[in-house]
Amino acid sequence: MSPNDDLNIELPDDLSGGVASADNRTSDTPPPEPNITISVSEDKLKAYITIEQTPPLPYQVTTDAIYDALANAKVEHGVFLDKIDEIVAEKEYPYEQLIAQGTPPEKGKDGWLEYKVDLGAAGHPKDEGYRVDHYNLNLVQNVQPGDPLIEMHPAVPGKPGKNVHGRDILPPRVKKVRLPKGKGTKISEDNPNMLVAAVEGFVRLDRSSFNQLVVEQEFQIYGDVDLSTGNLDVDGSVTVNKTVREGFRVVASGNIDVLGNVEGAYLKAGGNITVRRGIVGGQQRATLKAGGDVSVKFANNADISAGGSINISDEAINCILKSDTIIVLGEQGRRNAGDIIGGKAIAGYEIRAVNVGSESGTKTILRVGEQPGLIERRRNMEQDLKDWTVEIEQLTTRIASLKQRQLERSRAAHEREQQYAALKQQQTQLIQNRNTILEHAERSGFVNPTKEIAVLEEEFSQTTNTMNRVKAGIMATLSASDSTKVEDLSPEDIERLSQLKLAHQTLEAKLKNIQQQLTHRRTNPWKNLPAQWRQQLEQGDATLQKINHHLTLIEAEMETDKKIALAISQAAERKDELTLNLDALKQELEAVKEQIADQKKIKPRIIVAGNLYAGTEAVIMRQRKEFIDSLKGVQIQLTGAEGQKRITVYGLD
Repeated sequence: MSPNDDLNIELPDDLSGGVASADNRTSDTPPPEPNITISVSEDKLKAYITIEQTPPLPYQVTTDAIYDALANAKVEHGVFLDKIDEIVAEKEYPYEQLIAQGTPPEKGKDGWLEYKVDLGAAGHPKDEGYRVDHYNLNLVQNVQPGDPLIEMHPAVPGKPGKNVHGRDILPPRVKKVRLPKGKGTKISEDNPNMLVAAVEGFVRLDRSSFNQLVVEQEFQIYGDVDLSTGNLDVDGSVTVNKTVREGFRVVASGNIDVLGNVEGAYLKAGGNITVRRGIVGGQQRATLKAGGDVSVKFANNADISAGGSINISDEAINCILKSDTIIVLGEQGRRNAGDIIGGKAIAGYEIRAVNVGSESGTKTILRVGEQPGLIERRRNMEQDLKDWTVEIEQLTTRIASLKQRQLERSRAAHEREQQYAALKQQQTQLIQNRNTILEHAERSGFVNPTKEIAVLEEEFSQTTNTMNRVKAGIMATLSASDSTKVEDLSPEDIERLSQLKLAHQTLEAKLKNIQQQLTHRRTNPWKNLPAQWRQQLEQGDATLQKINHHLTLIEAEMETDKKIALAISQAAERKDELTLNLDALKQELEAVKEQIADQKKIKPRIIVAGNLYAGTEAVIMRQRKEFIDSLKGVQIQLTGAEGQKRITVYGLD
């Protein structure tokens, strides 16, 4: 019997079958299967997977098991198939890991109108920083035919999305707009979304017709031109029902019709100027310039120039009158009107008046045979011709230089575009990764640092507002007393002031504390997160900063490319405009020269139906005659053969 024979104890049958090695398990009972849970977010755009197992014996999770769990949860869209393969292969079973993500709907864009004219500035004085110009209220917005008025940006419908259950998610509705087409406007032939001016004139918003934009050619001022209207600059005609006050300007490409008076103001019209009453220049002389005729009742202290005739019904006192054709004083059948007293009258070929000068010998100058307006116009056109030719040459050189620079940058520009697209894609991916980590951290019970910073910023803003109200309360309490001394306040006010100061100190300390927290959070926002997540976030942020820096540099270069292209386009457009205008200017200059030559063929004359007083000087074709004695009923005209010009005075009596 061996020493171990005493240990050979025979086990009962009912116990021997209950012991087996871990490697030779004979039980038919299968090990516990893992619990696969699929949870879906409230918006049904995200699905998470959680796999729980009971130790110690692991169970191999299969792809089919995960698919079955997804099917049971009715998750069928946006499933991360590679993530399922990763879970099965690596045998690392996740806790609330994103396994499917739906496609959110893409929000559309409401339609909107882009105004190409600044209607908001109309009627408001121009603010020049150091002063406000109440004379220029921008009351009139002028436009030419074809000028853009409003561009319509049509509504862009959104795109539907899908939740993880495969159901469509409709995008929000978008608002549509239409072009407010009114009188004098039309839809551009080149762009159906652009409203342009159909005629030359001024643009305004017609609030009585559903805010339609209209272009009108006659502008009405029902009162005076004064501080209520400011200066007027109109592409079209202007009617002023009352007076143009001293110091104001009215400029129109068409006619100007003033039903009242004109004080010491400035009027300029491309057409005719009519003043139904008179011109009364005060401390500031009145100035009228017309491309056509000027008709007034009387004029005093005024400078009037016209491309056509000047007609004054009563008298002109101390005025400078310039006409390329005829100056007429007085009306037919009226012998007591039509005087020129003082100043100058210069006409192309005729001056007619009843009386010239005065009994006191007021210096009065009459000149005919000159075309002051035409001569000045020819001089200006010749200067424009010279300036435009030089500018066209400069633009040609500039365009060539810009195109060469554009060519040199073209290859690098293509590379920048490709690099920019790649960097933007990396930027988007990094932001998505950061958001995913933060969402996971928040679900795991960690504080989302970005949300915490936002909460602190909101608290800081609210506390600041509260402290400002407390400051206002302190100032109100002090200002309510007649005395500036605190001891002179009533007991109630002293108590209130004490409470407000205490509240102010408390709020000040709170603001300081919030500011410190914000500084700490912004300096190290990921401090409270687990090391692995913090490391990923810090690495991602560092990479994101580098990408943002590179993107900024590339965007600056791309902006330079755009500026070069825009400069080429603008220079070419200006060159084409100048070339076209240059040809028209040459033709117009020849016409003006012919007009000057034709007027020189007309025999100039001065006709005085009444008295020609001493102190008057008459100049006809550079031949001068000064009158020492007063003459009654005279006609001054040019006589004699060409080259022997002299002034002869004929009595009419």
